[in-house]
Amino acid sequence: MSLKYNSSNKIIDIIADLVDFDKSKVTFVDDQTASLQIEDGTIIEGTNTICQYLVQQSGKFNDWLGLTDNDKAEVQQWISYAQSTIKEAKDKAPIIEKLNKTLSTKVFIVSNYFTLADVFNYVNLYSYICALSTEKRFLIPNVTRYFDLIQNLVHEIKPKITFDLVSINLNAPQISKKEKADKKDKKDKKDKKEETKKEAKDDKKNKKEKKEETKKEVKDDKKNKKEKKEKKEKKEKKPAEPSAETGPDPSKLDIRVGHIIEARKHEQADSLYVESVDVGEDEPRTVVSGLVKFMPVENLINRTVVLLCNLKPVSMRGIKSHAMVLCATSVDGTKVEFVTPPENSKPGDKVTIGNFNGTPEKQLNPKKKIFESIQPGFKTNEDKECVWIAPDNTVHKFTCNGGVCKVESIVGGGIR
Repeated sequence: MSLKYNSSNKIIDIIADLVDFDKSKVTFVDDQTASLQIEDGTIIEGTNTICQYLVQQSGKFNDWLGLTDNDKAEVQQWISYAQSTIKEAKDKAPIIEKLNKTLSTKVFIVSNYFTLADVFNYVNLYSYICALSTEKRFLIPNVTRYFDLIQNLVHEIKPKITFDLVSINLNAPQISKKEKADKKDKKDKKDKKEETKKEAKDDKKNKKEKKEETKKEVKDDKKNKKEKKEKKEKKEKKPAEPSAETGPDPSKLDIRVGHIIEARKHEQADSLYVESVDVGEDEPRTVVSGLVKFMPVENLINRTVVLLCNLKPVSMRGIKSHAMVLCATSVDGTKVEFVTPPENSKPGDKVTIGNFNGTPEKQLNPKKKIFESIQPGFKTNEDKECVWIAPDNTVHKFTCNGGVCKVESIVGGGIR
């Protein structure tokens, strides 16, 4: 194969690096239209088509194109959106604000795993994120968090690519008591102004109604009394109380202690291990984990770990995975460690997050994005304890049998 593209086409440049395309077969041209000539002489044109073909032909990252028909269609939609809407917009701020809302309940842009659409978003967001100050990045926290995750995953696959790692600070500054008081005072003044405006409007309306009522001749006394009675009942009737909204509930996650009985490398994927894990059931579960780059297989065998057991089973390179081993990843993405339960734990023991003691879902519905809405708050604290930081910034520890789940050394890392 031979590949021709303009040197400014960063998306092809990065995809070619990620799939280990032979750069001796690359020719840089002045033309903005990229082309790829394959062995039979066929010429493929267009950035999106070429990138997808390179990924497919590499045989390494087929899941990047989507695991289901719905996911494949969604990957295509987001690739087009990234290359047209995000890339071409002169004023990207409104586009980024909309994306920030979309990512409020998502870890990845499609389903719950890394796809080619995430790489396209990363490349087209890069210059915008680089130009923002730390303060402005805090105004789009979901986009900032998402960009940092994707850039670290890309650099895990290929540490040296066209784009350098952007230094991202995910710790939002604390609001001082004075700032809080000022905000409250400003809100109170606004509420009072709105209330005064509403009272004036209501007063004007009442005067108008009274004037119209005096002009109307009462012809039927009985009818008049009935109308007054109905009006009084309607006025006294109170509106129904709004139902209380509930936030994310981690008790819906079936998190358990497990013991890895066996582990081996996946026959068709160099980056994956296949484990047999006892989770307290009649038969051990088969679990597939992307840990090859971070630890030897010997570190998995006879290891006591913590797993999420009610994810929908997913096929990974021909082997179906029936749970997910929870691990912490360092901030720079270079180190991964198991979440470890207290010493007295045994397979099947329930891991509870804080005081959330509800009944777990039998199987999480992927469409409801339950795990995706909770997982961004999974962190390790300064004591290397595993915690969930809720949307209201309250901290809840992972506990089992009265003890706290921990990691070996990672502080401030994310857990998944």
